[in-house]
Amino acid sequence: MINCLLCNSTDNEVICKVDSKKIIRRYLNAFKTDFSYLFNESEIKLIRCNSCDLRFFIPIVSGDEHFYTVLQKTNYYYREEKQEYNIAAQIINKGASILDVGCGKGEFKKFTPECNFIGLEFSSEAIKAGKENGCCILKQSIEEHAELHSGKYDFVTAFQVLEHVPNISDFIKSCAKCVKTGGKLIIAVPSDESYLYFSTNSILNMPPHHITRWTDKALINIASIISFNFINIFHDNLDNLHIKSYFSALIERSLPLKKTSSIKLIDDSLIYKMRTKVAGILANQMLKASTHPAWHGKGQNVTAVYQKL
Repeated sequence: MINCLLCNSTDNEVICKVDSKKIIRRYLNAFKTDFSYLFNESEIKLIRCNSCDLRFFIPIVSGDEHFYTVLQKTNYYYREEKQEYNIAAQIINKGASILDVGCGKGEFKKFTPECNFIGLEFSSEAIKAGKENGCCILKQSIEEHAELHSGKYDFVTAFQVLEHVPNISDFIKSCAKCVKTGGKLIIAVPSDESYLYFSTNSILNMPPHHITRWTDKALINIASIISFNFINIFHDNLDNLHIKSYFSALIERSLPLKKTSSIKLIDDSLIYKMRTKVAGILANQMLKASTHPAWHGKGQNVTAVYQKL
């Protein structure tokens, strides 16, 4: 019996399975680091909860500080510009108090310079970089922080954090506890209603990096769990960095000789490699004609806003 990580329901189904060794090998090839020590079982399952629509991986395999230190060495991991930062900044009023959970280097502070900003972060390197830029960042869990700062903040934000968290129910409830009455909780995650859902071999959307996958329905269901009002959902526009990936995934799904319409987390077959080669060539051609927004689907990320009653 498997309980949903969000709503605790046992009404769920297996979407797909993948050999842990294949995931380990992909991370090794991409980051030149062996993360096999994080995996204790030979197979990982992607589960869909039929009650709240959360998708989550079982067994739970989460990255440690070493794992994230390796990933942070890439030049794309902490992006200074994110669409969800602009979305949130338009909602947050000047002079508000903000708690940014999993704040990284505190990049969001730049978008709300007239606010009282406090960040929570575990990465020592990110904290050091953030403090050098004048950010107040605490090395503390949201659960610990909530015990001492209940109802303190006008806004609590969590950008690209929830998908990494194993204990998501406690995490969300602790975030909610820190919000003042009438204040707002803002959560941004990768959207499983974007092309990411169909992306094969996308290891950063798998454990130990991502533990959960989020649809709009799952995000809306958060409101009832924390007794907040659901305000709205904002999908990113397709980022220029991801347009080719979007077209490639779309074309690959449409090519002939595909054995199944279901998703496959990892595919090492020769046929798949041939299909992706062809898809990449065609995607390059589509990029030349893709200036109109009608060509583009939803961007990778989605931002949800909730208000405390």
